[in-house]
Amino acid sequence: MYEYNDILIFGERDKKIANELISKIPEKKRCIIALGGISGTHKSEIASRLKTLLGRVGRIAEILPLDKYYKKAPKDRKLHRESTGLIGVNELDKAYIYETIGDFKDSIIYKYADVFIVEGLYSLYFPGIDLKIHLDATIESTKEFREERKKEEQSEYRQGVLEKEYCEVNGFKAKADIVIKYNGSVKE
Repeated sequence: MYEYNDILIFGERDKKIANELISKIPEKKRCIIALGGISGTHKSEIASRLKTLLGRVGRIAEILPLDKYYKKAPKDRKLHRESTGLIGVNELDKAYIYETIGDFKDSIIYKYADVFIVEGLYSLYFPGIDLKIHLDATIESTKEFREERKKEEQSEYRQGVLEKEYCEVNGFKAKADIVIKYNGSVKE
């Protein structure tokens, strides 16, 4: 694992979605939620907002940002992808993520927390999740968001990566309990 600092850009859409989702979170102790979707769908912002809203109703949440669990740090990822052709869920340290989710369920970590929010492109891939939420978007909206965020250079290579990620992430959409369209509408 390495240090990863994402830039959060909160908007009214994020607040609306989090406010709608709060009532759908199971009341059970040690509840695990997954927020998945392509880059630019505001997974981190919605997870952060949910954590705040849960705190207001007396439930403590922790967030597991999957961006921290890639096998390669962002600065090394492009070269690794180019040399191996590997793009997708297999870039993650899945064993460590499985262990972390299991440790939460077994109260080994975050003993004080009621809710664990797993957020990232591939979060719907993992078993043992109580509520799976897919945040939908198009490749065009993702590209616009990444440019606004100045996340990284936009190139033909990067566009190819986004298209591969988009295909894999959308393959997990069928596992979702809730799908949120980019306009913020919720479909259960």
